[in-house]
Amino acid sequence: MMDKMVTDVKPEAASFENTVLPMAIDENDFSLSARIIGFYQAVSTDKGLRDASTEAVKQIDEFDIEASMRQDIYQLVEAAFQKGEKLDPESQRLLEKVRKDYIRNGLGIPAGPKRDRFKEIKKRLSQISIDF
Repeated sequence: MMDKMVTDVKPEAASFENTVLPMAIDENDFSLSARIIGFYQAVSTDKGLRDASTEAVKQIDEFDIEASMRQDIYQLVEAAFQKGEKLDPESQRLLEKVRKDYIRNGLGIPAGPKRDRFKEIKKRLSQISIDF
């Protein structure tokens, strides 16, 4: 979905409707599946299923970290934010939250060694959390 968005939407045409809203819908659908997959690591009596669930959660977290640090998507979100569209309060709040999340995920740090180190730390924290 993100690759298609970057191909189809240019920064000058980015809006809440064609950038943030599709991301929110996709995240909602994806998070349900991810929660179900992760549930088995906590409740299954089958060690194989628990281990498979743990491995799947690791892969999901790694994907999530990569997706949350995509510069091209951040540029679309930032362009939609800068456009200053008149949105209902809920949509405005979502736009602001998504933008802040990208900044908190390291995209406020200039590309280079510092951002790479930030990404390493995020991945390590995710791994420690899953192992715990």
